[in-house]
Amino acid sequence: MKKTLRALAATAVLSLLFPLLSVSPAAANSTSSIGTTFDEAALYSPAASRDWATTMATTVDDSGNIYTASVVRHTQSLLHTRQLGVNENYVLGRGVKDAPNLVVTKVDKDGQLQWVWELRAVAAGTFGWWRDIAVAPDGTVHVVGYYKGRGDAWHYKAGDDPRDTVTEDATLIKGDWEMPWEYPKTNAQWVQINPDGTTRNINRLKSNGSSFFTSVDVNDAGQVLIGGRYQGQTWFNMKDHSNSGWKEKCKQTCPFITMYEAGGAFKWGKRFNHCPGDEHSAVWDAKFGADGRILVVGGYTGEATWNCSPVVKSVGMGARGLGNGFATKLHTGFRSFMAFFNASNGQMQYAREFGSTSQRSNAFDIVEHPTNGDLYIVGLWENTKATCGDDDKWWFAPTIPKSTFPLIGDHSRFTRNGGVIACAKHEGGPKNDDVYLLHTDKWGNFKKVSFIDPHLERAYGPAIAINSDGSELAIADSGIPISAANLTSIQARGSNGWVMTVDSDTLVEKWRWVNKQAWPGDDTDKYQWSWTHDVAYGPEDKVHAVGRATWSTWFGTTVDNTHAFHHNTKVEPDAYVVRYTKDGDVDLGAPPDIPQVAPDGYGIITPEAIEDDGIYLIGPGGEVVWNEPLCKGGRWQLTPQPGLAVRQYMLKKAAMTSPVDLADGSGGDPIEPADVIRTLHTGPDGTVPNYNILWQDGYVLDADGSSADIPENFKLRGWDDGIADLDSTADLPVGFYFRQNTITYNTNSNSGGRPVYLPSTRVDGHTWDLDEYDVYLAFAHPGGATERQTYPEFTQICPSDDGTAGFTLTKTTLFTDEDGAKDKFDFQLDSRPTAPVVFNITITDPSEISVNVDVIKFDKDSWDNGRSVTATGLPDGVPDGDITSYINVQIDYDASSYEYASLANKIVDVINANVDLLPPPPDPDIDGDGIPNEDEVDGCVEDPDCDDDGINDGNEVPACILVADCDGDGVPDNEEKPECIQDPRCTDNNGDPINDPQPEKDPLEPVKPENPPAPEPPPIEEPPEDNDPQEPLIPEPQDPPDSDTDGDGIPDDQEEPGCEMTADCDGDGIPDGADPDPNNPDTDGDGLPDGFDPDPNNPDTDGDGTPDGDDPDSDGNGIPDEQEQGLPGTGLPGDDGSDPDNGDDPDNGDDPDNGGGSAGDDDGEGSEPSPTPDSKFDEDDPGDGNGFIGAIGDLPPAAIAAAALVAAVAAAAAAASLVGPGLLSWLFRGAIGIWLFGLLFGRRGVRCDVCDLLLVKRDGVWVDKDTHWQVGINEHTHVPADFSDKDRARYLNSLK
Repeated sequence: MKKTLRALAATAVLSLLFPLLSVSPAAANSTSSIGTTFDEAALYSPAASRDWATTMATTVDDSGNIYTASVVRHTQSLLHTRQLGVNENYVLGRGVKDAPNLVVTKVDKDGQLQWVWELRAVAAGTFGWWRDIAVAPDGTVHVVGYYKGRGDAWHYKAGDDPRDTVTEDATLIKGDWEMPWEYPKTNAQWVQINPDGTTRNINRLKSNGSSFFTSVDVNDAGQVLIGGRYQGQTWFNMKDHSNSGWKEKCKQTCPFITMYEAGGAFKWGKRFNHCPGDEHSAVWDAKFGADGRILVVGGYTGEATWNCSPVVKSVGMGARGLGNGFATKLHTGFRSFMAFFNASNGQMQYAREFGSTSQRSNAFDIVEHPTNGDLYIVGLWENTKATCGDDDKWWFAPTIPKSTFPLIGDHSRFTRNGGVIACAKHEGGPKNDDVYLLHTDKWGNFKKVSFIDPHLERAYGPAIAINSDGSELAIADSGIPISAANLTSIQARGSNGWVMTVDSDTLVEKWRWVNKQAWPGDDTDKYQWSWTHDVAYGPEDKVHAVGRATWSTWFGTTVDNTHAFHHNTKVEPDAYVVRYTKDGDVDLGAPPDIPQVAPDGYGIITPEAIEDDGIYLIGPGGEVVWNEPLCKGGRWQLTPQPGLAVRQYMLKKAAMTSPVDLADGSGGDPIEPADVIRTLHTGPDGTVPNYNILWQDGYVLDADGSSADIPENFKLRGWDDGIADLDSTADLPVGFYFRQNTITYNTNSNSGGRPVYLPSTRVDGHTWDLDEYDVYLAFAHPGGATERQTYPEFTQICPSDDGTAGFTLTKTTLFTDEDGAKDKFDFQLDSRPTAPVVFNITITDPSEISVNVDVIKFDKDSWDNGRSVTATGLPDGVPDGDITSYINVQIDYDASSYEYASLANKIVDVINANVDLLPPPPDPDIDGDGIPNEDEVDGCVEDPDCDDDGINDGNEVPACILVADCDGDGVPDNEEKPECIQDPRCTDNNGDPINDPQPEKDPLEPVKPENPPAPEPPPIEEPPEDNDPQEPLIPEPQDPPDSDTDGDGIPDDQEEPGCEMTADCDGDGIPDGADPDPNNPDTDGDGLPDGFDPDPNNPDTDGDGTPDGDDPDSDGNGIPDEQEQGLPGTGLPGDDGSDPDNGDDPDNGDDPDNGGGSAGDDDGEGSEPSPTPDSKFDEDDPGDGNGFIGAIGDLPPAAIAAAALVAAVAAAAAAASLVGPGLLSWLFRGAIGIWLFGLLFGRRGVRCDVCDLLLVKRDGVWVDKDTHWQVGINEHTHVPADFSDKDRARYLNSLK
């Protein structure tokens, strides 16, 4: 009902806009239909007019923006043209009466108008048309067609205020860009539009006759390729229309391609099949090939001359006088052709023809497979015969090109098999156009052909597009009821456009839609008709078709089988664009604008992330990230949501700010994690996390991501073996944390209680530098059949929540002794762990102390109960002093909770007091007489009174120690006065004899030993860190290695684009590495390529007034150039090419199946030697007519004499030949040297200078000894490695 009301409303609005339009009977239509809103169906009109409007071309960029080129006609007496079906009803301007305007429109993927560009007619008689459109990587839009008269360019951007195009007195208002000239003739036109819709430039292919552009293409470098045709005198450089500019006159219509740089500078132009130009020929499409080639298709009449110098004509496909026809535009071509050119300089490589010798066909459009280079061509074929004869069959296998194309390369790659269609197979009899779809390989060799006839008798002109991976082709055209030079609106009734897709491998149809009238009834179908003109793929391989439609047209059905139409017209058509899904349904427009929101703290990486009635949901394709990184030492405790992937992204801290001032990312404005992930973690198929786990219903692990839309992005990623299904009750919540520098996943080992993450159940990821990286938690929806999901529940536990991990010791020094004294210290954990914490208690000196425990374990519940370690001193029976040893308190990293596994050990000092003494030291005065032992008289050490005179030795005069009466006077010393002891004259008695007491001696005490220095304590050790970094998820692009594919001496990266595989890119006979100007085949402009020119810098070498290119004897040596062996001036006669065994096909070319050259062409041109040697050659048979003896056997006497002279020279060189070809090549240079070298080594064989294959000489040509091919890999010509650069050039020139 809502749709019906909407349709009625649209009809009412249109009835007000167009008074002549009757009210639509939408309400009476029982079939469900869709009206004008883009959000119901991706269908809109780029232009609608009361006169007529049509969209001729479209292209879609990578973002889904739709660009259309439309032609709109309107008169001053009627309403202005309108833009319908997008977000703004923009009113197009009007020009002079009865003049069409050219319109270019950009609309985004959701149907929102971005800008409109118009070329409004401002001169009477103005007329123009669009043919093709392309968009450059920088957003510049290129549109081509033709124009006559003069116009002003206008542009309008979404949101601009409407502008009048005429004043109140009906005077035209000038546009934003005024055309500085008026086209007096119909000339080809190329318009460049800036990305914002303003005019960059308008260019024309000036012609005094007429010119038309039919195709435009843009490569990744922004270079522009344009194709078309011209008639009359035409200036080929659109930047130079001066009298001295490059111009030529074509009698009929001649094909033309041209290339311009991204900035608009002219690069080259190439005309072909223009000599003499007395037959019609045209380029319908030209595309850049992936391998540096240009791919061209079109049609021609008569006999095509593909190359003018040397002349190369078509192969047996010519036909004359076949008339013309409206739909096929056969006045510009009756035969289909494909041609290939070098993108760097525009030189033709070769051309191939296909079709019929007596009936009409045209190749309209070409696409290239993105990976294998296969080609797909669509065109028209028309049976003009009421009855069919044997000569009226069709050959859809392209002809084998002649070997005389200068740049043809390896001729052996061409084949021609199959593709023959009998005339009777063309359904419908005379006057019937159908569409053909031809599939060839990259060289144009036939693979398959398919014929398409979806609607009515005739076809208009097909278009083709290929999807992103090359698996599918989209083809569009129109079915027309009758054949006529022009169709009136009445004659066109019943015509309808169609679009279809086919499998690119089998050419089997996948889906098809043919437009049809939307309103039933006797009085409505007489107005309805539609044409489809172009087709293009967009993102997600959706198909976009454009054209024109009259009255009310159904353009398809949506997925719910609802028919889609846009708006009614009356009598004359309006333009349309329709977008189809991969299944052929009319694509639904932009989904409802549902706000993308996430809970506080989350960032949205990709939609869908929505809120539905207060519940936050993540939908298919959606991904969100928690905006805070995991805190240092913390963990995430998470209960996964089945159907959502749990992801971790390792983001560099330096990438989280802009600008980056410091390596850790500080100092700049913060960047949201979602933005960084989209920038640094996005691959071709979406975001790529460092770690990914996806559980589906029942917590069943989806290890290979098979339940996801893109399995590669949702497979198990980053973790070692061990991730498995989950027990929803026992294993949750799972934990993510860093164990040291290793990211770790773990399951809960304490079901129903506080989560415990045992070290034994962990699964390790990789190691990371946490000073450089932070880890972020994300959740992603895999798509597939999974519904929208609620967010998982998770908690981030940081050290500040549970306390900082650590342990405290009550003492750091203990005291014991060797008698068994004890001492102890207590210690406990500083915070609750998530798993047991195990300490290993070790001692450094078990001979001094013992400890009561060697392992202490804390668990999560008793973590705050202190533990004691008691040290006991041990006796050792050695007087070694007080000994210091150590107790090492160290966490068992592998057995402990992750928070504590990162802690360093602690050391406790233990001093064990010594109880063992040293023995007393020796007595220095044994007898106690006060005289040190060492000073005692011999024999008196132990006797304090050695002479027994009552006076101890220490009190006696030293001289009297051994004598009791020292002076011999008869008076004992102890009785004499002291002064008389040594004087015999004095005998005075002291009156009191001395009797010293015996000295008393205490025993010496044992000695306490000194304490030795304390040993080095055990080191404080940080826990060991692993080294297992993760490989880059998205590898950095690598610069390709320097290479020279074609072996021309110039590295590939220094060659012009397209020349990497061609050693002689300009085809002048000089390898690029030796060519001063490798892109100019004729330096002096004398018409003779440099490699064939005796003096490439002198246009008239012999000074006779005739340019070398027109001079049969350019060097003036009296020998016609064509008779000289190589470069003019060598003076030696050469082979005239008349040998019937030279490998050419002797057939006269009348057989269409003959792909070889013709010796009987009308112009007398002979075929050149084939690269494949004669099969009758026997290198071991000297009599086979190919050797030296056979060569001189039939010579006249004078020639034999000359041969004898040559033989003498050969004899002189024989000695040199014995030491190898290198010395011979050095001794003999020039033509004689080349000849002599071949004579001596042509059978023995020499090595190729490029590929090192063994070469032999056959029929004057050096070929691969095994295959007899003249051309090797990469299309290089085999040349002996021992040739000098000059001899190499001479030899190559002789082949030319």
